[in-house]
Amino acid sequence: MRLFVPPIDVGPEEGFTPQKDLFGRAAVGEGLTHLVSTVTDPLVIAVDGKWGSGKSTFLRMWMGELRKVGFPDIHFDAFENDYFDDAFTALAGEIIGLAEEKRKEASTKAKRFKDTAVEVSKVLARSGLRLGVRVLTAGAVDGSVIDAMEKDVAAEASGVVDKLIGEKLTQQKDQKATIASFKSALSDLPSLLTNEVEVASSDEGSIGKRKKDKPLIIVIDELDRCKPLFALQILERAKHLFSVQNVHFVLGTHLGQLSNSVQIAYGLQTDANMYLQKFIHFSITLERAYADGGDGERRKFIDWLIRQHQFESSDRNLVHTITNYLIALADKLNLGLRDIERIVSSIALTLACSSEPEYRPASLICALCVLKVKFPELYAKAKVGDLSFGEVQSALQLKNSWGEERRRVREVLVEYFEAMLLPDSEAARNVRFPDNLAFHGITRASLLPYLTNGLIDRMRPA
Repeated sequence: MRLFVPPIDVGPEEGFTPQKDLFGRAAVGEGLTHLVSTVTDPLVIAVDGKWGSGKSTFLRMWMGELRKVGFPDIHFDAFENDYFDDAFTALAGEIIGLAEEKRKEASTKAKRFKDTAVEVSKVLARSGLRLGVRVLTAGAVDGSVIDAMEKDVAAEASGVVDKLIGEKLTQQKDQKATIASFKSALSDLPSLLTNEVEVASSDEGSIGKRKKDKPLIIVIDELDRCKPLFALQILERAKHLFSVQNVHFVLGTHLGQLSNSVQIAYGLQTDANMYLQKFIHFSITLERAYADGGDGERRKFIDWLIRQHQFESSDRNLVHTITNYLIALADKLNLGLRDIERIVSSIALTLACSSEPEYRPASLICALCVLKVKFPELYAKAKVGDLSFGEVQSALQLKNSWGEERRRVREVLVEYFEAMLLPDSEAARNVRFPDNLAFHGITRASLLPYLTNGLIDRMRPA
């Protein structure tokens, strides 16, 4: 049995396969491909979803489909690159790397892009000098003093500046000309980087290779996990420096978290949604409504996780029952995929460190593992015997209707928790626990601490 499931391994040109496209998102990918194929104006598209909703896996599969039909593409992990001082340097470096990988760095177009990218980097570095003086003085001095200070700084650093940048501060019109040259060079790159693909020839149905120019697709993933200022800088650079014909950006992010980054950077009074609309043309939401019977993404994901964990055959019936409880709780509590993954790992650890003769109630194992991941403060109370029925009733939504199909799941959970936490309840009189628990001195009141400490958190062989 495995305690942890590795990420889904998607090959560079694998695309959406039935075995790995657990949520049937190939159709979404097809629509996205059609969009970037037919629109020549520069697009910025957000693939929106909460952390753990499968955005990265979807984007890797989609990029595999793009490569099959010859699209040039770049995958940029914003979280891994947010140590860069400027997002432009990181993004331009990825594009240069793609050209070099294809052994086209010596071509006129690739060399022109590389040279203009260097010049834009110089412009950005020079522009940052004035900003740096303002930041260091916290805005406490006026413009004339800053001008004087900049001259002093420039004079002191002239040797370093000349060495790193290669020339003195440019005027605004020179900066605009440099950026315009860079954009022109970038717009020439898609035709250079487009891959050859096999196509059927009109001559006797023969198969040959042909290249048809396609737009460059730059996928930026983990935008909601990187430093807020770096995330916003990426958006601004994409808008102002990389916005050219036949270059599209696709962002993997959670727009809610990105909105928080806007307010961190510009203040809580900022209209974050309005700000993001300036940079993102539209978004695609991966998450969708789930059927009441669990016939949705969560069921598919839970079933896949159970298979990947490779539980012992002797635990098969117990795991099947736990799975049914987890599907019901996951849908009722609207659990994210990453939460579900951690819950199943906790269940796997519990079963790995226990054996069949022990008291292992499927409903309580599942419910307590859900509390451990989703409501850790309540789980901590359960460990010391301080959890109240009202708290667990509210957290697991046991008051609400669960629908006819899941009515019995809810009833069992209510009965067990009432029997343990409400000594005067009808459930406390009717629900029987194994006789050997009392033999070992375990009472109804101490059953939750026993299960949490002695079963779920034991982490040692039975």
